[in-house]
Amino acid sequence: MKKSIAVLTILVLALAFVFADTPASETHTIAIGTVIGEVTPSFQLRYGNSSTHTNEAADTNTIAKDGQAGQFTNGATYGPETVMTGLDLSKVDISADFYAVLAVGARSNSTYTLQFTAGPFDTKANGVAHEVPCTSSSIASALPNGVAGVVTLLGESSSQGLNIKSQDIRFHGSAATTKIDLVRFSATWTKDNTIDVGTYYANVSLKVTAN
Repeated sequence: MKKSIAVLTILVLALAFVFADTPASETHTIAIGTVIGEVTPSFQLRYGNSSTHTNEAADTNTIAKDGQAGQFTNGATYGPETVMTGLDLSKVDISADFYAVLAVGARSNSTYTLQFTAGPFDTKANGVAHEVPCTSSSIASALPNGVAGVVTLLGESSSQGLNIKSQDIRFHGSAATTKIDLVRFSATWTKDNTIDVGTYYANVSLKVTAN
């Protein structure tokens, strides 16, 4: 009997606890956010291992504290800068390397297309205008180690003929604080012994397109 009374007492207390009023409560939440400003990249085209770049303004650009630095401008054109190869195209082939350079910036998640075009040497033969075209070109990664958090190449490069090569790149959100070589473009012009005496030039261009 005493055991029954004890069991009933425990059941009564348990039921009282279950059906007791739940204390009134409120929850208040405020979400605070932060926006990490994109740093727009600045690019350059460099000849070989020289110090000749197409735009020194970007070379001296710095990343501002507010993260808004960068000189990527739609339709901007830099150069041409002039360098002499010291070679005679009437006697030897001319081969040269050019580098797409990330000058500064790139706290970004954007992708860009780098397109190199090697134009012809505008020469004369027997006093008549005579173009000597680029006969072969190639493109290859020039990325140094340790920049995977800043920029990577997207897939293989593409070709639009003997003298035009393209490469897509992607930025990954980390800011570049120093210059980074991105890709190397190599172009060759085959010798032509019919060229008249004179000084001639071929334009090599880098077009950067935001995707």
